Formats: sequence, structure tokens, C-alpha cells
Amino acid sequence: MGEGMSSRQACDQAGINWHVFLKELDDRPELNHQYAKARESMMEKIASDIMRISDEPAPITPAGATDSGAVAQKRLQVDARKWLLSKLAPKKYGDRLEVAGDASSPLQAAVTVSFVTAAKKGNE
Repeated sequence: MGEGMSSRQACDQAGINWHVFLKELDDRPELNHQYAKARESMMEKIASDIMRISDEPAPITPAGATDSGAVAQKRLQVDARKWLLSKLAPKKYGDRLEVAGDASSPLQAAVTVSFVTAAKKGNE
């Protein structure tokens, strides 16, 4: 596969049916491992692209103002990449929506109960 090419595009270019490729991934652990490493590299590149796009200064119009259209385009590019990363690797790049522990550090709940004795009034 070439850099920046999806697995479908690479399969099409090589003349391989994409579904056959997916079956080969299931049948060949070494290929599956290589594919997982390639996907991890892809995600790291996307994260790097987000930083590059964000850090590039916005173009200036001939009048000397910031080009708001270019800023909107950069925002769209960053948002699309963030969305994709959150779907490809939700544990690493997704929003954490629940509070949970893990196997090595589970959450623990503690309840404290205090008993208070009532003070006696008068001759009761």
C-alpha cells in the first residue's frame, strides 16, 4: 500500500477483492499484525496532521485581515480528522463519556453511616 491510500484503494490498485483481503487478515495472523501496525501508523499520521493544520497560521487577505474562509476550512479539516480518530480508536482518541475503573484499578464505592442518639427532653 502506498502512503495515504486506504486499504480499499490499495486492493483496487493491486487487483485484489477487498473482501478477500479482509478474509486473508482473519486467516493469516502475521498479515493481521502488519495491518494493525499500518493502521496505528495511519492514526499517528492523522493526529500529526491535526497538529500541523492547527499550527499553520491562517492566510491573510489582501486587505490585511485573517481569511475567515480559510479558518473555516482548517476547522473542518481538523474536525473531520478528530471525528475519524474517535471512531477508529475510541479508547485512545474518543471522548470519555462514563466514569469507570479498569481491571488494575477498579472504582470503589464507600458508604458511611452515622448513628445519632436523640437527646431526651424534659421528663420523658
